[in-house]
Amino acid sequence: MATLPAEWSWEGKRVLDFGCGPGRVLRQFMPEAELAELHGCDMHGPGIEWLAAHVPPQVHVFTNEELPPLDRPASSFDLIWAISVFTHLTDSWSQWLLEIHRLLQRDGLFLTTFHNWADHARLRAYDPEPWSEDTIGMNIMAPGVGWESGGPAVFHSRWWLEAHWGRAFDVVSLRTDGFGGLTQGVALLRKRDVSLEPADLERPEPNEPRELAAAWHNIRQLSTELRWVTPDRDAKAAELKALEAKLAAADRPSRRPAQDRARSILRSWRGKLSR
Repeated sequence: MATLPAEWSWEGKRVLDFGCGPGRVLRQFMPEAELAELHGCDMHGPGIEWLAAHVPPQVHVFTNEELPPLDRPASSFDLIWAISVFTHLTDSWSQWLLEIHRLLQRDGLFLTTFHNWADHARLRAYDPEPWSEDTIGMNIMAPGVGWESGGPAVFHSRWWLEAHWGRAFDVVSLRTDGFGGLTQGVALLRKRDVSLEPADLERPEPNEPRELAAAWHNIRQLSTELRWVTPDRDAKAAELKALEAKLAAADRPSRRPAQDRARSILRSWRGKLSR
């Protein structure tokens, strides 16, 4: 992987492909399996069964649950990668990010891809506006889509990743152009020596006005999406209108900080939509 540091060596390393599926990426690293100890995990049991039957025995693959933890001790890996995984995680993203943090050795590396708005033209039907770093943070689309249909799509802006993921990891490199054959950005992160809870990653960045702007923007996008994907769109639209009123009220100086309230309301709305 060209994204890894120039001094990186596979010799003696322990590596995990998180969300490996049937090994689309992992199977490309069989030569490295002669030097490093390779592992792969995914919650799709049939895919893992197929992969186990088609990789050498020195490659260790296992299933995992939809929520952490993984059945591995802390500091188990020198490198973890997640290709097209955090592009679909909505409510559980902070839990999984901290689980990866737990599993990495001191100064361990995490390589992950992320969506830019231009990645999926099919989703532009919900919001034809050009990508703007000022109005995109962590942007969720199609939250009610099940895993069997590809799951939701999650988009990230650079500033949001640096602010939120940067609390657990130092950013070694981050680019927003295509990663390999994927139209995704890629981030290489190094584990920081910190102890955090999911809420520490989720809280809005202090004094960052783009947090509130991004929450508003995502609500408007999801409102448009409702007209496309829900049969009871009128009831859902009324619910959204009520939530937007609460969000507007959150901007009053006498209330809790607007950014905190906006995030709380948006999380509540997403939960209702995905039921």
